[in-house]
Amino acid sequence: MSGSYPQISAAPPPARVYSLDLLRFLAAAAVVLYHYSYRGVSGGYTQFGLPQISWWSQYGFLGVSLFFIISGFVISWSADKQSLDRFVAARFLRLYPGFIAGVTLTFLVTYIVGFQFSDVTLAQYFANFIFLPQVLGYEFIDGVYWSIVVELIFYGWIAALLGFGVFRRYLPEIIAIWLIIAMLNEFVFFIDALRWPLMTPYAGYFAAGMLLFRMKIKRAGAPWEKLMFLIAMAYSMMIESLRGISGGNAFSGEFDRLTLALVTGAMFLVFIGFINLKLSKQTGQRLAILGALSYPLYLIHQHIGYIVLSRFDGMFDPWVLFAAVSAAMLMLSVLIAKYVEPAGKRLLRPAVEAIIALFFRIPWIAKKSARHNGPYANPLIAEERSP
Repeated sequence: MSGSYPQISAAPPPARVYSLDLLRFLAAAAVVLYHYSYRGVSGGYTQFGLPQISWWSQYGFLGVSLFFIISGFVISWSADKQSLDRFVAARFLRLYPGFIAGVTLTFLVTYIVGFQFSDVTLAQYFANFIFLPQVLGYEFIDGVYWSIVVELIFYGWIAALLGFGVFRRYLPEIIAIWLIIAMLNEFVFFIDALRWPLMTPYAGYFAAGMLLFRMKIKRAGAPWEKLMFLIAMAYSMMIESLRGISGGNAFSGEFDRLTLALVTGAMFLVFIGFINLKLSKQTGQRLAILGALSYPLYLIHQHIGYIVLSRFDGMFDPWVLFAAVSAAMLMLSVLIAKYVEPAGKRLLRPAVEAIIALFFRIPWIAKKSARHNGPYANPLIAEERSP
């Protein structure tokens, strides 16, 4: 597409946007605050709550939506500089070790300590290894995993676009078609069968991130793409405001529709501000530590947190208990990020390498991949770090 935006300079794109590491952590922290101060007690999972701040912390669940914007940006960036095989390998190795660690830790704590709202079994534990245990007749061990499934669906579509060679050539047009389908489905047709595979309630977030990737990193984009970004933002604001209808019963509480819309819109503006922050490499490397904690923190905080808060509620000052549990979750996240995830990647790498090599030797796939991505060339020998 021709044309450019006047606010985008001709300077080379950055190698990494370190400010997004901080934003990732803040998004995870918002979700933690939402669960501990509001969702636990409003959903009946625990008697612990922080009513002094719940009037605003109840909107912390929107941190998940912020994750989706970040993913739209970062995953598009990753896919743009990777072949299909390398992209698939990098995404799997990024997600799976931490996910298994989170599932295992949550299972052990729930099984040993016990939780009145969840009786976990070994079968359920192993069913969660496939990300979507519902296909085997089991539920998530921790409810936060639903967003990981959404992320995986998004990754799948990006991989498909790479495989068919259209990601780099027709991305703006594909985003436009996706947004049209999403809006028609959510406001006109209400076809449930489309909501999950096409992620229609969340399309605005991912689409906005993808469009900002083109503007910020690719230094590309026609004026209509800027308009499309505004449409994605407005669509997301409308979707979130609908949570205020019927008391926001999907989240066990009352939500003000105008506040939901305004906070959602503010998230888009905050994201734009963050990707334009100028940080030194030294500062960025420090922030990368926080970014590394966001994924394990998100995975382990909810269910384990409810159990600990319930056990010690009334024994300590609520703010002391909140701080202690939050600090414990952070320390566990550090251990997972520093030791478990790297070890998991090393352990899984040979198997992932073998499976991908076998997959890309299937004649039709090998031919298709070579045409659009170049020949298979052992994607894990020099695994790229995602932005």
